[in-house]
Amino acid sequence: MLEARKSVLLKLLKDPDSRVREAAAQSIDKIEAKSELEPLIEALKKGDKLARLRAVYGLDIIDSDANIDALIQATSDKEPDVRAAAVKILGKKSNPKALTALVARLKDEDRAVKIVVIEALGNFSDTKIVDLLIKILDVKDIELLVASINSLGKIGVQKVENVLLALSAHSHPGIRAAVAVALGNIKD
Repeated sequence: MLEARKSVLLKLLKDPDSRVREAAAQSIDKIEAKSELEPLIEALKKGDKLARLRAVYGLDIIDSDANIDALIQATSDKEPDVRAAAVKILGKKSNPKALTALVARLKDEDRAVKIVVIEALGNFSDTKIVDLLIKILDVKDIELLVASINSLGKIGVQKVENVLLALSAHSHPGIRAAVAVALGNIKD
């Protein structure tokens, strides 16, 4: 059945109409991506660190619920690099299904993973996320602060204006610069 679809799509790649060729090419990409999903999920479960990292990045190009589920599982990997890569891709995809897993990673023991999580949360406009990011502004870690300010700026809701204004007098120039950018992104 799959081979019959591929055969028809390959013929449609030679259609005189460019719209048909484009649609056929997109369909072939989808079919090939789906056929690659199982080996990627298997590599996430049984591969070494490098194989798991490759699998996470491979899942980035596949749009399906199965890949979101696999990426969510990868946020709990034993290796911080794999967790961070999965978090980054889930943030890029902005799938609401991933929010719970991303929020849970805010408690990750690895500081770099926390930073990536905070950055990823900036791709979601959920008001609960804004509240979580505002709470992070109480930490002393400059990189966590900057990541949180950047994410709040990406979300750009009016609710954060007063918090950002208060941080504009911070002693660290990186914080002040992040605040300046964030303030410019607030939607009226």
